[in-house]
Amino acid sequence: MRKWISVPVKNQDTLIINLSHLAMAFDHALILTDQQQASHGFYHKLSSQRLLAGLGSIDSISCSLEEIDERLKRNDWYLGFLSYELKNELYPQLKQERPPLVQFPALHFFCPRWVVQLINDELKLGFDDSIDSEASAHIFAEQILCENAEYLNLKTSDLSLKPLINQDEYTNIFKSLQRHIHRGDIYEVNFCMEFSDNNANIDPAVFFTNLMRRSPMPFSAFLKFNNQFALCASPERYLTKLGDQIFSMPMKGTAPRGTCQESDEVLLNKLISSTKERSENIMITDLVRNDLSRVAAKGSVRVNELCGAYPFPGVFQVVSTISAQLKNPNDWVAPIKATFPMGSMTGAPKLSAMKLIDSHETRSRGLFSGAIGYISPNKDFDFNVVIRTLFYDAKNHSASYYAGSAITALSVADEEYKECLLKAQTVTGQSI
Repeated sequence: MRKWISVPVKNQDTLIINLSHLAMAFDHALILTDQQQASHGFYHKLSSQRLLAGLGSIDSISCSLEEIDERLKRNDWYLGFLSYELKNELYPQLKQERPPLVQFPALHFFCPRWVVQLINDELKLGFDDSIDSEASAHIFAEQILCENAEYLNLKTSDLSLKPLINQDEYTNIFKSLQRHIHRGDIYEVNFCMEFSDNNANIDPAVFFTNLMRRSPMPFSAFLKFNNQFALCASPERYLTKLGDQIFSMPMKGTAPRGTCQESDEVLLNKLISSTKERSENIMITDLVRNDLSRVAAKGSVRVNELCGAYPFPGVFQVVSTISAQLKNPNDWVAPIKATFPMGSMTGAPKLSAMKLIDSHETRSRGLFSGAIGYISPNKDFDFNVVIRTLFYDAKNHSASYYAGSAITALSVADEEYKECLLKAQTVTGQSI
């Protein structure tokens, strides 16, 4: 049975540093954090966990999506991820035979030994009293809250990411995909290019801490699965369940930030008025509406916000919010089955777009384009979209990063290529 202690937090700035370093001692660890804390729009209205972390494991599962409900044996918190490759279970006609550089299971969740939450100015630490005691919990809380000078001496990373395809190769793939659009095979496809380093040497805790400083995002995550890491600064929510309500916030449409307030406003207004950027988002919004209608109570699907423009570090993004009331709230897996993979990372129609992604991208996406998040004891959940994420294999010293953009009939190859580079630079801090 999980019990909880509460400890006042005097300096919240040290939490991410300490938690990410403490996580390195566990085979299973996941830190979920809202580093942006938006004060407006649905990012604010749906904000649920400022900080939720799980360190260590007292139960873990890697299984099919069909089996997950019966495999979650404890009435407790589970944290984990859904890989993009889960699509092969949901769409058996799909198969990408080139494995990703950094490999994760298709689906994995764990019930943490330690559950950490930040609520207002208090640290809530949950523990299983058959494993730990209140005394050991207070000792661990002290480690989380201590101001460790060693942790603050952050090292630089030895990381040199290079694109797997050059601009000419990108352009040829772009033209091939756009021919499918002109023929009417698809309306939109999210093509992603990979950047990799086979001789990387990074400290994941340090990289993540620096990433949060450089690119604070609402759905950030530090994931450790044995020797594999996902260091994520995602701005996008995939799906959240709150009781019998379900929400999705697809993101499509991007513009760079300006160097001053005046240029910022010019670029924002250009994004808002762009027919191309709005059409990208509206196509995916319509796809999400259709997906949710499969599990929604009749007449309950709503577009709560269409093409809202939100500021993030380095970029503006166009975001829509769609909601529905679940016709069967007890079947919490159904909305995931109906909507995964998220349309913003595939295109439309979804199956046709995924077939083209499999045939045109260099290798499987793995965890990229999947989702990281939590399942609460009452089977509510919140999942991000795994974008703006560095994947790292500490054993093989290999690192991988993906960036993509939506290709439509109105897209221009040079502009889409530049968008991929912009997204890569936003997270890595490197000029690529």
